[in-house]
Amino acid sequence: MINISSASELTYSSDSFKYFPEIETENYILKLASNKDELESIFRLRFQVFNIELGVGCSISHLTQMDQDDFDVVFDHLIIICKQTDQIIGSCRLQTYNIASENLGFYSAKYFNINVIPDSVLQLSVELGRVCIANKYRSIKTFVLLWEGVNNYLSFSKSKYLLGCVSLPTQDPLVAYCAYNYFQQNAHMHPNILVYPNSQSFLEVSQSHPDPHNLEIPNILKIYLASGAKVCSLPAIDKQFGSIDFLVIFDSVQFGVQPHYAQKNQKSDL
Repeated sequence: MINISSASELTYSSDSFKYFPEIETENYILKLASNKDELESIFRLRFQVFNIELGVGCSISHLTQMDQDDFDVVFDHLIIICKQTDQIIGSCRLQTYNIASENLGFYSAKYFNINVIPDSVLQLSVELGRVCIANKYRSIKTFVLLWEGVNNYLSFSKSKYLLGCVSLPTQDPLVAYCAYNYFQQNAHMHPNILVYPNSQSFLEVSQSHPDPHNLEIPNILKIYLASGAKVCSLPAIDKQFGSIDFLVIFDSVQFGVQPHYAQKNQKSDL
């Protein structure tokens, strides 16, 4: 876990990210977090969104009112700053394959056996996680701004794929089964990749077929699916965070907004 008191200035995962472009709009600035105060603000924002608003997250976070883990020290953190208040109102964390392989691995590997994903995909992947925007500022505009930053990160790292866990704020197996059936029935499952949870996160998929019509899909997952994401796993239970997780993967060629280097006719390995 990060000792933020000793991290007055953050070190980017790659020297190239020193030149990562800021994006400024009329109301917001998007950039990579660069100091301990920004990092602490991210953790407090995540606590408010995940622990307080959604009722998930690690119970120990209530002691500090910050959501953080060991992976935060190696990830890069995108932030949205409100120009009127100078507060961080949105964030997500990102790491490349090289960052993962040289440090703690992919966060997703805590819950899923990602070794079944082809190396040609993993080695060109960026892992995305902890996406959150403060309730007051949550809109399509702020999400698109954050998404543009993610696309720039893909471009800077010369990566092609985006992968990460998405969470349902429940541990109810029936909800997991409903979600899995919903993804299957609506062509949201990846046609070539199916990742199984690790043994400690495995959740039996029911042989029955619960009706998914009353399923509430989180808005962030709806946006992912609309942006071309494919679910590529069975459901996994995250007992520590209090959620049901699925692994999703995006091919940048199929994004609603493509990274700058991607060409329309670029071949996909997925």
